[in-house]
Amino acid sequence: MKAIRSAARAAALCVLISSAAGCSDSSAAAPAGARPVGATTKATQSAVPVVSQSAQNFPSIPIAGGGGAAAGPVSQRVLQSVLLTAGSLIPGLQRAPASDHLGVDTLKYAASTGGPACTVFLNALNGTADAYHSLAEADRGYQVGGSSGGIQLETMLIGYASAAQAQRVLTDLRNRTPQCPKVDYTLNGNALALTGISNLPLQKAGDDSVGVQASSAWNGGEPLLMAVDTVREGSVVISIWVSNDPAPAPLLQLASTAAVVDLLQAEGAS
Repeated sequence: MKAIRSAARAAALCVLISSAAGCSDSSAAAPAGARPVGATTKATQSAVPVVSQSAQNFPSIPIAGGGGAAAGPVSQRVLQSVLLTAGSLIPGLQRAPASDHLGVDTLKYAASTGGPACTVFLNALNGTADAYHSLAEADRGYQVGGSSGGIQLETMLIGYASAAQAQRVLTDLRNRTPQCPKVDYTLNGNALALTGISNLPLQKAGDDSVGVQASSAWNGGEPLLMAVDTVREGSVVISIWVSNDPAPAPLLQLASTAAVVDLLQAEGAS
């Protein structure tokens, strides 16, 4: 969802986004933002009507306040155990395993426009190992409502050596987002463009959190709405990616809270 990790992963995603203009037969699929419409955000605004997820659609649950997660490294096994379910109180949530990715992301992001600030923004948004030295990662894909043309959601959990190292991701993302209103870049041979980049006001989750919204287009295709809530809980950064939802805040906040709760429970059981 937030990005294309490999040719195989990209090809699987092309099935979900076949209605988008120009799903390439080459190695890179539609990285709707290269992670910028992550596995989930890679879904397109297709002929399937998009149902707005208003606040009334989702139950109100307390936002996790942080403070309970490990300050040191968290194992790959723990990160992989975090799975959102129907019990997460997200109506219509279904798994989309074709968007899953396990293992540290080795992709590197370099902005073609926007200067150094946008390169930092792209790497912070995607939590790249090259820039932030992550130790473990587990990404999981989901659909909301059961339609591949509807709302797509992805969770991305990345573990770092310490809480301070993880905080660098959020600090860079928070500081660079206002400095990078739009950016072009190339990934796996695809030309990607993010426009309308701005902070998305969201209730705090975990120890710290940053919301970002934008439109993402690849290879000159139709721009797709995307939104990301990046949350730090201890030494883990949780990124929730949502695409195809014109009002993403309620879903983002609910999924962020559920992922934090699941992470804390997984750490407690390990």
